[in-house]
Amino acid sequence: AEVGFFHSFLNDFPQAETIRLSANYRSSQAILDASTQMMMAGSDKQESVRIYSGIKGVPTVGIIEAGSEKSEAVAVGKSIEQLLGGIGFTSMDFGQVDARTDDKAFGFADVAVLFRSAGVGVVLAEMLTTAGIPNQLTTVKKHSLDTGLQAVLSAFRLLEGLGSYLDFEAVAPYLYDRLTPRDINQLVQWGIDHDCSLPQVLDRACRLPLSGMEKSSQRKIFELTRKLETFQRKLAKQTPEEKLESLVRKLPLSDFDDWEASFRELVAYLQSTGGSASNPLDWVSHISLQTDTDRYNHRAEKVTLLTMHAAKGLEFPVVFVTGCEDDLIPLRLPGRDENNSDEERRLFYVAMTRAKELLYLTYCRKRTIFGQSKTRLPSPYLIDIENRLKYYDNLSSKRHRIKGPEQLDLF
Repeated sequence: AEVGFFHSFLNDFPQAETIRLSANYRSSQAILDASTQMMMAGSDKQESVRIYSGIKGVPTVGIIEAGSEKSEAVAVGKSIEQLLGGIGFTSMDFGQVDARTDDKAFGFADVAVLFRSAGVGVVLAEMLTTAGIPNQLTTVKKHSLDTGLQAVLSAFRLLEGLGSYLDFEAVAPYLYDRLTPRDINQLVQWGIDHDCSLPQVLDRACRLPLSGMEKSSQRKIFELTRKLETFQRKLAKQTPEEKLESLVRKLPLSDFDDWEASFRELVAYLQSTGGSASNPLDWVSHISLQTDTDRYNHRAEKVTLLTMHAAKGLEFPVVFVTGCEDDLIPLRLPGRDENNSDEERRLFYVAMTRAKELLYLTYCRKRTIFGQSKTRLPSPYLIDIENRLKYYDNLSSKRHRIKGPEQLDLF
């Protein structure tokens, strides 16, 4: 999304009518003012249309500073407890309920915690769970990065006749340990050269010699194929979940770290898909195509944790945007070109305007980045917001309060 495209359109079609939308029906005026100030600070055009919502609400945006990512998660948890009126015996020690809320009580489902990096979400989920705050982390775990789980999923697809050459390469050594990488490569290369699908090349290898493939290699492929067929017959009457559990028992997964937790998470997710549970094709589709938003359950009475990208189109009465630090918001990765600054501002604007009533922006003075604890600075986007719109939570240190532009009084 580039603003320049709109300008080019107006140059190409000068007779086109421009309609400026200035009404917002979601967020309070303070949230709109703060987000608009942040956006306009990155624009070289001074003119802007102020957006109105007619929702008076709380006159400030909360700012929370923390010492580290764990203390940031603790601060978010304490703030949630305050907003809910205290859910544990220790909540008495956390100070008064946020003075901005007019003692209004919220539910867990009213709260969302957003983050730029998925790693931040993992820390938040662990700390909230420890504090007894129910939460749903909607970030999709990249199951393909977990080799053990990938082997289970590849075997499942092969048994259902939905496997690809990639699945065969991933699981063949675990189904038949006599196979070597050379054997596998010869079969895959023959299939690609002759434009055959995996089922076709396996069938051909069991009946006819494959040119360029050693007899010993083809004999191993034959034995593996018969083993797969036997396994298919044994599991034919099992549900997809039972098949996955059988594969877990069959494959040597003890060499892989954390595969068991990943498997439990995967099965729990697939069970939540309801009516699709009996259809293996649906299961494979869910595994391949699931997104963060797909995992969000709006009926669950839990705090929702999701990335800023996944939050698009959603809204919550209370939103915490965590990790508001330079190099994270806006994101700058070492050794890579800087992200489009305009796009980063728009993403942060989306995150801020997911909030309907209360918005908190949090940051750390130190955060562990790639295994090293590094000193952090607040995001420059926070500095773009006028001080009159900022409320420093009592969990923040007054010594480190960031200064933004001041609104001068004339009288």
